[in-house]
Amino acid sequence: LLEFAALKFGLDQFSDIIWGSPVEIETDCQALRDALLNSKLNTVHARWRDGIVAYHIIDVRHRSGVTNTAADGLSRSFMTREPSPGDGAEWTVNEDWEAARGIVQDLFEVSSSPSRTNVPNVRFTELCTRFQYEPLFLEIVDTLCDLDSDQPVNVKRHARHRAQQFFIEDDKLWKI
Repeated sequence: LLEFAALKFGLDQFSDIIWGSPVEIETDCQALRDALLNSKLNTVHARWRDGIVAYHIIDVRHRSGVTNTAADGLSRSFMTREPSPGDGAEWTVNEDWEAARGIVQDLFEVSSSPSRTNVPNVRFTELCTRFQYEPLFLEIVDTLCDLDSDQPVNVKRHARHRAQQFFIEDDKLWKI
């Protein structure tokens, strides 16, 4: 459990550096490797694993403590010491510890916004009226206001490409 939490914590802390880059995990904890590769986890561990696999992990290797002396020495360095106040020995991992911060790079969230296709906003109607004789700008306004949902996919893709340099603010169409 602690190794799992440590991996998630470490990935979250260095996410600005490693996000999108291939990551290889090498651990001396066989249980961690098995948990990452197991499809039958409890809900807490499954949530942690989902937060971990959002990174581009290409390999998870187990190296036993005998051959992985740095990790083994680090994990055993405090085994012979008596716990003292403030050294963290009393600390444990709360199962929802990451819930306060959330998943850093959440790829699994799907949200939908209410469609404006049926009832367009008044200001978008004014813009459409203003650009009724300007097909390029009318297409961009329709795209930015999501009014082109009845168009074929290739037309929408082309329109979205054109609209990338525009935005609507204060009832006006602006080019970046």
